[in-house]
Amino acid sequence: MNAKQFANQVQDLFELPDTFLRLQSLQGSETSSLADYADVIALDPALAARVLKLANSVLYRFAAQIDTLTQAISVIGSEAVVHLALANCTGNMVRTAPKGVIDLDRFWNDSVTAALLMRNLGILNGTKRHERLFITGLLHNLGELVVAQLEPATASSIESETNAGGEPSQIQKQHLGFTYADCSAELANGWKLPDNLVIPIRFQHNPLQTHLFAKEAALMHIALTLTNLISRGESLSQLDDACLALARKEALEPPDLEKGMDYANLELLEVLSILSPGAASII
Repeated sequence: MNAKQFANQVQDLFELPDTFLRLQSLQGSETSSLADYADVIALDPALAARVLKLANSVLYRFAAQIDTLTQAISVIGSEAVVHLALANCTGNMVRTAPKGVIDLDRFWNDSVTAALLMRNLGILNGTKRHERLFITGLLHNLGELVVAQLEPATASSIESETNAGGEPSQIQKQHLGFTYADCSAELANGWKLPDNLVIPIRFQHNPLQTHLFAKEAALMHIALTLTNLISRGESLSQLDDACLALARKEALEPPDLEKGMDYANLELLEVLSILSPGAASII
């Protein structure tokens, strides 16, 4: 099977939550209000709790305690709320993933680290509407969960070879004929997510091959590279020259990359506890 066929195999299993679809429809309406968003979120207690926790988290640093959904939505923005509902799907995929196939704590840590890095690097280089970068980072590797579900032995072998020091995308191509990025993009495309999310995910390994949303694709590649450094316990001094050149093209210098890594390390536990309170043993 190719990447699209893999993604199609799990479309029914990994359906988008109804709450996300209702919030998405509000996004497309010019007459929707914060109260409309709050009414939809209130029907999903778990999401409501996450919205309130996120609004009160270090990501937004609001001076006063936020205790109503309407106020929370006004602080974090309707787009971030819709993305948080979409993030629930990642949690559902992790919960249904077969146990013992891949390291799910590692998957969550890397996904959230990439999300935090993309958001922070986007702020540092002045990217407009940087909030969408967080969800792009969070969804970037869903293809690994798809393969773990459909071909667990293959996913386990890929993880073992990657842990031994192999280059992840090359190992994935050797086993599957495509990368997890390809599969992630096909899954997101099947969900009819916008191109500003799908394209950076698709080109995360080769951002110079796209002219559409090229800035977002470049930030995705930089965030992924820094995430891998953090995951391996390496410092910025191990960053390859090509990624450093790409970062400088996006107005990001080494001190900015250091700030991004420090920010991700500092905020990881709190954001993990919001997105999936029981996902990792470190919480």
